[in-house]
Amino acid sequence: MLQIIKRLPTTLKMSNLTVPKDYVKGFLRANNTFLYQLVYNPMKRKLLPLSEYPAGMESAQMDYAGPYPYLTSNLEKHVFAC
Repeated sequence: MLQIIKRLPTTLKMSNLTVPKDYVKGFLRANNTFLYQLVYNPMKRKLLPLSEYPAGMESAQMDYAGPYPYLTSNLEKHVFAC
């Protein structure tokens, strides 16, 4: 994915176009947020990442996708109180 973003100016045939590093960082962060967002698993009764983290990646690196592990008891207080 990173290589595609970096080759964007060449693909668009716009040699004067540059992709800022902040854009790349933000794009990867948005993609990871989607892939590893926390979802409630009703069978296990707890929040889990939508996709398993790849080897070497820890939940602390993904704090922008939601705090994990999340205290399930806090969630249950909010969800089941309705």
